[in-house]
Amino acid sequence: QDGGVRREVVDPRDLGIELAGADSLRGGDRGHNAQVARRLLAGETGPVRDAVLLNAAAALVALDGSMSGESLVPGLQVGLQRAAEAVDSGAAARALAAWVETSTALTPA
Repeated sequence: QDGGVRREVVDPRDLGIELAGADSLRGGDRGHNAQVARRLLAGETGPVRDAVLLNAAAALVALDGSMSGESLVPGLQVGLQRAAEAVDSGAAARALAAWVETSTALTPA
């Protein structure tokens, strides 16, 4: 912020997220990854959802930029709630469907 960088280590467990092994987060080919994404957007819970929501929360905190001088945890908690609402309400799935439709329409035959 304001040209500076702040380093902070956040334990996901402080946000109610259990640690997960690499095997539970490892992707695969594009078909596998697409299915994982669709299951996530359909409401599947677990380590993949946790990781996606945590990354979205971090992006929201970075975008907001109002976290100077305090722990990242409160902002991440708010971001997690916002990200979960986007997934659980279906907004994220609708955004993906619109993106797929648009990108398909723009792809040359």
